[in-house]
Amino acid sequence: RQPTGLAAAGALRRPHRQARLLDHAQGLGEERAPGGGQLDAPARAVEEHDMIVQARQENTARLKQARLAKEADDRARATAALISKRALKD
Repeated sequence: RQPTGLAAAGALRRPHRQARLLDHAQGLGEERAPGGGQLDAPARAVEEHDMIVQARQENTARLKQARLAKEADDRARATAALISKRALKD
């Protein structure tokens, strides 16, 4: 049997499922019974995912700053080396 509709177009199912979980988790905020249990799992999963994404973004920003600082230092050293070579020739 050939897939039809979105499956035939190659649509990704995972983002749809994540959006559905997020909608479900947000809806549970008002209906949640004390003690939570398994009903809190989607909300906790979304929060945990958001924390992981934020940590990854912070780490990426830190690594980018370190790389840019190193590149600037390398350029400064190379420029200083060229200047000192010119001074020695003259």
